[in-house]
Order: sequence, then C-alpha cells, then structure tokens
Amino acid sequence: MTPWLASSLRAVVALATLAFAARPGTAEATSNDAAWRADIEYVRSELPRRHKNAFFHISRAAFDAAATSLSASLPDLSDADAAVGLYRLVALLGDSHTTAANYRFTSYPLSLYWFDGGLYVTRVTADAADLLGARLVAIDGTSVEDVIAAVSTVFPYENESWRRSRVPDFAVLAEVLR
Repeated sequence: MTPWLASSLRAVVALATLAFAARPGTAEATSNDAAWRADIEYVRSELPRRHKNAFFHISRAAFDAAATSLSASLPDLSDADAAVGLYRLVALLGDSHTTAANYRFTSYPLSLYWFDGGLYVTRVTADAADLLGARLVAIDGTSVEDVIAAVSTVFPYENESWRRSRVPDFAVLAEVLR
C-alpha cells in the first residue's frame, strides 16, 4: 500500500470513527451542539492534515467557510441534519475516496437502480408491491432531477459514473431527502 493510500485510508477511518461514533439515528432535535461542533472542528483541522491534497477541488477558505456556517447552524439542526451537514462538508472536497460514513440514517423500504430512462424501483416490501418496476419521477412534489441534484451534495464524486452509482443509495434516506 502506498503511503498516500495508507494516509487517505487512515483519514477516512478516523473521520468515520470519530465524527459518527455513538450518534443516535433519529431526527429528533437534541442538545448535542458541543459534540457536533467538536466533530466539525476535527474534520476542519484533521482532514487537511491527513489528506495528501484536500483542496484540489475546493479552496481552503471555501471549506472553512462551509464548516463555520455548519457550526453556526447547529442550534437549529437535529442530530440527523447535523450529520447530513457533515457529510456535505466532507463531500465538498470532491474526492470519492474521502467520505463521511457510519451515521444510521432512516432508509425507506425500497431500492432504486438506474436503467435506460431513469431511476426505477427494484425492491420493495410486500405492502408496496405496486411500486416495483416504477420509474421515479418525483419525491414529494420535487422532480427527480432536483432530487438527484440535492442528493448528490451529500457524497463526493469525481465523475458521472460514480455519482450515478451513489444516487440510488442516498435517494432512499429520509434525512437526506429533507
């Protein structure tokens, strides 16, 4: 393993472990602002230190401004919203190998997959069997194009192929869709 890969892997593991350990997977508002603020500061300081080239896609100033903004908004955020914010912060780097992980989001009981013509429902629970094979056109009145654009801010991607592979996983997460 190259030193760069080892360093990148350590950064991902450290961020995933420290930023999301022991977080409840609920959308209830909590008073964990201090813990989230510490997580944001950890990401702000350690990610650039551990990543070989953290700011190839975004400037350090823009990353710091996003971290400051997220930290300032914590009093108005639930734990789940803070987690989504931290996912978005890490995604700003634009490095598919550096990602946030381990928060227990609420997943809707279905799976999506890209086929010609768009995203289709490929797995459902028995009570929603009529949705199997349906093409996704909107979620709660939001067009699928806007859903895809919003969901794509929660994970890093370097190309359209990687983005398309990740959208179905995140487009079924309740907290990400808010």
